[in-house]
This record gives sequence, structure tokens and C-alpha cells, in this order.
Amino acid sequence: MVENYEIPPAYADARNVIVIGMGGSGVVGSIVRDLTGDQVPKPIIVHRRPDLPAFAGEESLVIAVSYSGNTFETLSALGEAISRRCKIIGLTSGGMMKTMLVKYGVPYINVPEGYQPREALPFMLFPIFKIFTQFGWCREDIDVVGLDSAREEIENLAEKIAPRLSGKLALVYSEYLSVCHRFKSQLNENAKAPAQYDVMTELFHNEVNSWSAMKDFHVILLRDSEERRQIHDIVDIAKRLLDGSNYTEVFAKGINRPTRILYMIWLGDFVSYYLARENRVDPDKVPVIDYLKSEFSGLQEKKKAKDGRLPG
Repeated sequence: MVENYEIPPAYADARNVIVIGMGGSGVVGSIVRDLTGDQVPKPIIVHRRPDLPAFAGEESLVIAVSYSGNTFETLSALGEAISRRCKIIGLTSGGMMKTMLVKYGVPYINVPEGYQPREALPFMLFPIFKIFTQFGWCREDIDVVGLDSAREEIENLAEKIAPRLSGKLALVYSEYLSVCHRFKSQLNENAKAPAQYDVMTELFHNEVNSWSAMKDFHVILLRDSEERRQIHDIVDIAKRLLDGSNYTEVFAKGINRPTRILYMIWLGDFVSYYLARENRVDPDKVPVIDYLKSEFSGLQEKKKAKDGRLPG
């Protein structure tokens, strides 16, 4: 990774943080918010739209994340951030976004090329975490060594979970939005498998009512080994509504909350890989997304050509 331009010290004085990005790039914002939300003294907003919130301005820190550098929603929102004179940091491997960042002298992190956005998560996540620690907003307390030593355990667990999801709708639940969103997205993209998610304990106010009407589903309960007592109790009560064979419960391990969050995210990545093997699909290829991007790019080119023929 290459950090281009100095991150201005004044960026630490931002009153709010807005992370813009989509898909495998956008989830980085959600993970950062869950990892640091109990420490960072600023509101962190994850914005998955081609615009910015109305409040965004000169006192906002906008972190634009697009692995490819060609995500139209992120480019559009970045353009707004530049015009509103926001404090901006970019993370990209190239594309139109890098061109725009260089043109306007915006500080950016150059991410290594050659990966799928969802594979490049560490290259996008840890630089933001590092910047937050440099600003004095949070502590650098992720136990990377402990996570690495747990890899074999996580991978073995994932290999056991994957067959339970084959041919079924996966219902992924965690108290952390980033964990269940990433888990669900990985199942969709890598394993081409249906999945949905909800956040504990919100699901007990609505989605739990649909369990009795569902067929061919499997619940994944991703629990923090040091979760709050209220969450522990309500989850244990809700488990009585499930047949013991249609749910899997995992208690994440780690010396602190950020490490346990990454444990659960890593588990989801491995589950999606082993489920892709079960489903006999290539986890690297996403033909439907490629089709959508191609069709949208074609529309944009036609629009440019038409606009170019307009008088004046």
C-alpha cells in the first residue's frame, strides 16, 4: 500500500465521518464503525448512495472507498464531497477515482491491484483503522497474532457449517451489522447462495414472527463470547422457537471486541468458500454483476454520445 500525500492534521478536527462506498468496498465502513464505534468521539455514517447527506460540508471527513475506482455511486458522491469542500481521503487501486483524486490533490491510499473487492478487505480496512489511531480517536488493539493462530480452528468450523446451508436459505444474525452484512454478501457472491440477515436484538421485534412460515432455512447465530447479558438471555429464549437441527451457534473468540468481530467476519469468508465448493460454483466469478456493470456502462456511453450531439 502506498499513502499518497500527507493526511492533513486538521482532518482530526472533523465533526463527523462519512464513509462512501458500495458492495465489498462499502462494507469496510460498516466494519470500521463496529470496530471503533465505542471509542471514536465522532458519528460515523456509512453512505451507500450516489450523493451525500445534506449535512456534509467543510467539517465532514469523507472517506471514499472504491477498490476498482470506477464505482459510479462512489464517484458521484466523491464529486459532491469535492464541491462541498469536505475533508477527503480516498482508498482505491486506480480507475477514474484515482484520476479524480490526483487532479484535485486529495490524499489517498493506493490499494494493491488484482483482487476482487471482497478479497481486498484488509487492504482497505486497516489503513482507515490506522488513520483513526493516528488521529487519537481509538486504540490499536486488534490481536492479529491471536487471529492468525485461530485460523485452523475457524477454517475447520466453516467446513462443518457449509453443508448445513446447502440448498437452504441462510438467516444470518449478529449484534454487529457489519458481521451479518458481510457474511450474507459473501454467501451471495462466492457461493451464489440465497441469504438474508438481521441484527440482534432487532430481529426479535419483527423477523422472528416469520420463522414459523419459513421452509428450508438454516439460522446462523454469530455471538460475541462477552455479549451483554440482555442479548445473551433473549437469544437463549428465542432458540426455543427453533428446531435444534436448523440453527448453528458460534461464539466468537478473541481478547477484545474488535478481534472477535474480525473472527466472525473471517468465519463467514471461509463458510462462503466451502459452500461454493458444495454448490460447485466458482467463488471468484460474479457473472450477473459483470452483466449489470456492462449494461450500465453501455447506457452511460450512449448517454455521453447523445449529450455530445446536443446543440450548444
